[in-house]
Amino acid sequence: FLFNKMNVFFSEYGKLDICWDGRNSLEWRRSVYPDYKRNRDKRKEDLSYKTLMSTLTIVEEGLKLYPSRQINVDKVEADDIIFALAEKYKDDGVFIVSSDKDLIQICNFYKDSDITVYNPIKQKTVELNENILAEKAIVGDPSDNIKGLFRIGIKTFEKMLTDKDLWNKKMSEKNNKQVFEALLKIIDLREFPQELKQSILDKEENLEYNTFNPDLVELFFWEHKLKDLLDRWPKIKNNILEKVV
Repeated sequence: FLFNKMNVFFSEYGKLDICWDGRNSLEWRRSVYPDYKRNRDKRKEDLSYKTLMSTLTIVEEGLKLYPSRQINVDKVEADDIIFALAEKYKDDGVFIVSSDKDLIQICNFYKDSDITVYNPIKQKTVELNENILAEKAIVGDPSDNIKGLFRIGIKTFEKMLTDKDLWNKKMSEKNNKQVFEALLKIIDLREFPQELKQSILDKEENLEYNTFNPDLVELFFWEHKLKDLLDRWPKIKNNILEKVV
């Protein structure tokens, strides 16, 4: 399934940057908010998770045969790499493929630039949401183990956006204001430490795109018994070759 999707994008765009989480990628955000993604710690012992990780290793090997650059940096999450590169190339046209709706914040930051976020699962462009940062900080995000603020759901949040008195009232309850500011710091990609951001740009500057080798890709498909990909490969490889020549 993944290589089917990747073949579509390589055929359309030729060269692609593939962004991965680096080692200790959660370290900085957990220093601000210790519970960040703690819900994912236990699953690392699950057989399904270990199987997925072994599969990703195979994916990485296969992508080396395509005109791609695979980028990972220690102490950096993939989203931070995507943001740093999108900011750098915002005037050249940026097409982001991710199911993470949070990345729409990049489009909010650079409204006058040609930046698109495409969800490959829903197979559609992600719609703009100017309140995505506040929504995640206030309502929360279970996938990242962000609980949000005390007893505020999406309906109350929507009312807060248009009712300044209600906003101030909710922020004055318990320690909501302090929690809100801390959560914004880890959610807003612009808050990422400058020295880590620079390490992304330094690494990217020295990375070359892999040489596309269609024969080795075909052999890779044979070795991993990906028959459906083999059947389509003659046409797909020609499409990719046209883009990268």
